[in-house]
Amino acid sequence: MTTHSIRSIVLYGARELIADLHGDPWRIAHAAAIPVQALEQLEILLPARSVVQFLDLAARETGREDFGLLLAQRQSMGMLGGVLFDLVSEATSLGDWLERLSRYFHLLSSGAVVQLEQHELGVTLQYEITAAGELDDTQVLHLGLALITRKLRSALYPQWSPERVMFRCREPHSRASYVRMFGQNVFFNQECNGLLISRQVLEQPLSAEQPSSRPALLGYLRENQQRRNKSPVLATEDSVRKLLASNGAPLEAVALNQLQSRRTLQRKLACSGTTFQAIKTQTKLDLACKYLRQTDLKLSQIAEALGFSSLSAFSRFFHTAKGCAPKVYRAQVTASVEGLAHTAALVEQMDHESGIGG
Repeated sequence: MTTHSIRSIVLYGARELIADLHGDPWRIAHAAAIPVQALEQLEILLPARSVVQFLDLAARETGREDFGLLLAQRQSMGMLGGVLFDLVSEATSLGDWLERLSRYFHLLSSGAVVQLEQHELGVTLQYEITAAGELDDTQVLHLGLALITRKLRSALYPQWSPERVMFRCREPHSRASYVRMFGQNVFFNQECNGLLISRQVLEQPLSAEQPSSRPALLGYLRENQQRRNKSPVLATEDSVRKLLASNGAPLEAVALNQLQSRRTLQRKLACSGTTFQAIKTQTKLDLACKYLRQTDLKLSQIAEALGFSSLSAFSRFFHTAKGCAPKVYRAQVTASVEGLAHTAALVEQMDHESGIGG
């Protein structure tokens, strides 16, 4: 089983934010199996699932659906700023920077992937968490997209906003924090998480001034790259997610995406103790659970996004894997989501005058 990991720098500022929102950061850390020193130090290697759970628990305890956005404000460029800038320091334009970001992002977190989809309007940057399983990864996604937006804004002008911002999650109780962070064009219940960025923005030059390298972190990133180069499992997971909606991610297409033959890919996966079908099945199940938990998309839309030929085929697949129908699974998780929204309404009202979310 592949263990996805990420550095504790992603939690920078979380302890203070949780305390300001009247939560207990130490209790949340314990519940998510995060060592308490990870809230003080930046270079501790953490399981990606624990980070996802920590941020989700923080949102629930504080009653803030926008916890990831608030943390992004505290971090400035936090997770993305210095480390990834070291890796993409040769970029000369924002488009070049984004291309390098998508290429190297997995070095920082083996549990997430950034992909670019080119089209006539510009590029859609898609950001997905691959290590969450059935955990709610909403806060991690909000944090990552907010940090990328802040980086682009710092390179352009303070009032810049993406042409379109897409979130897979349901419509929040309040859009105020999302509008402040991303502008007016924020949409929920989408088939992906991402930013639409125009061609004019992509052509903007970057400043030649770059930050200094951090040897300790870069050493870790090099080690992570070596592990990933040796892991056909991670590469196959990424390819399946990329190709599901377009062609159903058959073995031939996934192998071609990795520039190798199907037999070579199958042999590598067998040596890693798994099979292509096992990876594809688990990836589809992970995405199905996310769509059902976090969105109000129709079951037919989810089936299409996952590459199923029909709604009935999707229902059979899900029932076999989870032991219940998709609509039953969705009903089971709705109560906790509604509970968070209700708490968010009460906490936002109490915190309004304090300026915490402003």
